[in-house]
Amino acid sequence: MAVRRSRQRDVRRPKPAARGGGRGRTWRSIGLICAVLLAIGGTAVAYYVRTTGGAEGLRPGAAAGFNLLLVTLDTVRADHLGCYGYAAARTPNLDALAASGLRFAQAIAPAPLTTPSHATMMTGLVPPSHGVRDNGCRLADEQTTLAEILSARGYATAAFISSFTLESRYGLAQGFATYDDACAPPDRVVGHFGDTMANERSATAVTDAALNWLNDGSRKNPFFAWIHYYDPHFPYAPPPAFAGDGQSRYDGEIAYVDSQLGRVRELLRQKKLQRRTLIVVAADHGEGLEEHGEPTHAYLIYDSTLHVPLILNSPALFGAPRVIDDRVVSLADIMPTVLDLLGVAVPAGLDGQHLLASKPDEDRALYIETMASRLNNGWASLHGLRRLHDKYILAPRPEYFDLKADPHELRNLVADAPDEVGELEARLAETMSRWESPEQVAAQTQGLSPEEVQRLASLGYVGSPGEGVRVGVCDPKDMLPLWKRVMGAEIKSLQGRHAEAIAEIELVVQQDPTDGHAWYYASYIYKRCGRMAEAEQALRQALTYSPNAAGYISLAQLLLLRRSLGPEFERALNRARQLEPENGGIDIARGDWHVLQGRRDEALAAFERALRVDPIYSGKSAREKMEWVRKNL
Repeated sequence: MAVRRSRQRDVRRPKPAARGGGRGRTWRSIGLICAVLLAIGGTAVAYYVRTTGGAEGLRPGAAAGFNLLLVTLDTVRADHLGCYGYAAARTPNLDALAASGLRFAQAIAPAPLTTPSHATMMTGLVPPSHGVRDNGCRLADEQTTLAEILSARGYATAAFISSFTLESRYGLAQGFATYDDACAPPDRVVGHFGDTMANERSATAVTDAALNWLNDGSRKNPFFAWIHYYDPHFPYAPPPAFAGDGQSRYDGEIAYVDSQLGRVRELLRQKKLQRRTLIVVAADHGEGLEEHGEPTHAYLIYDSTLHVPLILNSPALFGAPRVIDDRVVSLADIMPTVLDLLGVAVPAGLDGQHLLASKPDEDRALYIETMASRLNNGWASLHGLRRLHDKYILAPRPEYFDLKADPHELRNLVADAPDEVGELEARLAETMSRWESPEQVAAQTQGLSPEEVQRLASLGYVGSPGEGVRVGVCDPKDMLPLWKRVMGAEIKSLQGRHAEAIAEIELVVQQDPTDGHAWYYASYIYKRCGRMAEAEQALRQALTYSPNAAGYISLAQLLLLRRSLGPEFERALNRARQLEPENGGIDIARGDWHVLQGRRDEALAAFERALRVDPIYSGKSAREKMEWVRKNL
């Protein structure tokens, strides 16, 4: 995508001071004043002088004692903001931050997925290093987060989350004294974690919560606040004042988020916090918007879903706007950059680098991936390297793009550029050799050994992978048309057009019988029209190819419906607990089992545990069931 250049000076070529004349005398006078102020401890002017020659070179600790505000925008493409050249944008607040700060023209997400990308921002590590390879995976306690580091330095820490994908159970709450993730539970969970029809928390509600915390005048120490806006995520449903038709609804969601960011900026202004606050704005990933046949994100790693905005703003640090377009930068760079500016030691071994202390490197190659296609659908995972001017994607059909000549990645040059392809292929192989293979990741994430797969098959979980199965071979870019048919079947089912939906989904699973995600949708479609035996059979197929806690809980509930309360029910719940110990649905199913057997106290204990460990997802159901048991059992 073409990026409009700013009319400000290029950060790579500091403009020399004028020789002689009034301008030269002015700069000499400013220099003398700065020297005096520095001698008596002046700071703000010192930051300004260090910035006039370019963004690079800010000394460590230039923002020591500053507040840090991290704003993450879910599913926002860089090229849909005004400051990145989008004429139809309604993003005055984001544009204002860029106009008085640093805008990185080529910022790249490591994966087109919410949880992995946010884990990267919080750890300075790419997904294979921090271990979060898909939504629904948990950041291990052993990882050190930005919040943990700043909390140990006395910062007040708080996060305000608007999506279940970042709920505290997934590990990103580490280091936050306040982690406000009071999002509505999803209506259902599909596949490994996957596409979930969810009731997100609106940007207004998130901003209200954040402003309430920021308004607390009792804090004496600096703060680190993280505000996450989920609204631009599909389905696009902006408030009426921001609504439109088609793609403009996506733009409307971004405009709505921008308006709420304006409320945050106004509070900082009112409380006179602007000059003592470093603001970082980044998106976790972009959105396909039908480019390359991808309507949303997760399955492909083109720039449509990986090129994201990244803006740093602080009037005290950056004396003039800068557009940094001479390097490619990663979301992994956020943590080391802000820590160095805040004067906090940067942990060793990070994948990211301090952006304002490093020189331009056109040969820097950022690792990118998506494991969602492998974990959810059984297709091949995608891995690649993204440099400033080109990209290589390892896939069943590899791709190489000259981004300078072909920014929209329309011409695959893998056969025309053997030297470049060979170099990047070797570099990618060497990079990936440091981590577990995709096959090992899939086995560990799904919690299955080959022996366990065979055992499940013997218990009736039909379709055990064996010779001839295409798991990990199908190229995601070839499978997207079939996946659109899955979504079409789901829409017809939700509209009550059950016969059409069943015909459509049955055609899909015939053509791609190893797609666990498709089997999950088939199970839900059968269940809606009362065909429970077929729903159970489809669910068993889904668990064969994409086992997850939600799937096992669904199986347990189907077993309850037909009063099958024997060992298989226990095995389903045990497997669910192994995969996700704090999923309250396990205890809901256990409580239902006790109810069927007339065990009042045991049922209440199970529902109480569901409420305690999983109040957001399972709380409403647990309370309703406890009330029923007390009245009727």
